Amino acid sequence: MIADPEKVLFEALGRRRGSLLQLFGPRVFAAAWRAWRKGHSVGRPAGDPLVMPGVMVVDGGRVRWEHPFRDVGDHPEVARIPELAGLITG
Repeated sequence: MIADPEKVLFEALGRRRGSLLQLFGPRVFAAAWRAWRKGHSVGRPAGDPLVMPGVMVVDGGRVRWEHPFRDVGDHPEVARIPELAGLITG
């Protein structure tokens, strides 16, 4: 996990601010509702809360795999990341 308050790495890796639909669209509210029902809530924002999140596997200075978020409520299947990134075969 990387924290990048100045957004230098985020911008180099193509992370940009989300559109209104990506930040506040119906899919986002549906994901927030599911999270709330599980007992999760939104905490105090840190950094720039409008920058779209990203999940990627970087290996040897190159991006080996990336999950492009459609909106801030979108999340990859965390347990499958090693398989999706080609780190596990079989």
